[in-house]
Amino acid sequence: MKKWIGRFIGLLLLVAIVGVALFFAMGPAQIEKGMNLVTDPGPYSVSERAEALHKTLLVADLHSDSLLWNRDLLTYGDYGHVDVPRLQSGNVAIQAFTAVTKSPRGQNFDSNTGDTDNITLLAMMQRWPRATWSSLKERALYQADKLHEVERRSNGGLTIVKTQKDLKAFLKRREDDATLV
Repeated sequence: MKKWIGRFIGLLLLVAIVGVALFFAMGPAQIEKGMNLVTDPGPYSVSERAEALHKTLLVADLHSDSLLWNRDLLTYGDYGHVDVPRLQSGNVAIQAFTAVTKSPRGQNFDSNTGDTDNITLLAMMQRWPRATWSSLKERALYQADKLHEVERRSNGGLTIVKTQKDLKAFLKRREDDATLV
C-alpha cells in the first residue's frame, strides 16, 4: 500500500511539474492568440485601383500592444497586434508601440478600478525581470528596452522616432524605401 501511495504521489508531482512547465511555455502565446481576434480573416479581394492608392498613402497605426508579449517582432506572426514584416507588407510607415503596464481584470467600457492587475501574472509567466512584477515603471522600461533591441536587430528596417527631427529624417529615408517602419 505504501508503495502504491508513493507512486501515486510521484505521478501527481510529475503531472504538476509538466503542467507548470506548459503553463509557462505555452500560456502567454495562447492568451495572446485569444485576444484581438479577427472575425473574418480573409482572404480579401482588393481592386488594382485601391491597391495602387494604398501604396501612395502614409499609413500610421497609433496603437499596438506587441511589446507586452515575448515574441520576436522581426519574425512574421499569424497572430497578435503587429510585427515588422506585417507592417512592411501592409505599407505601414508609422507604428506607435504602447507599453502596457497595468490592465484590470474584467476590463469593460463602463467602469474599471485599479484594484486588480492582469499584467503581474503575465510578466511572471513570461519570465520578465523580477522588478517588473511589482513596478509599473519597470514594466514600461523593460518594454522600451525590448523595442530598442528590435530596432538594433532590424538593420534599419525599424526606426524609433523620438523627435520632430527624427521624424523628418525617417520620412525622407522612407521616400526611397517604402519598406521602412
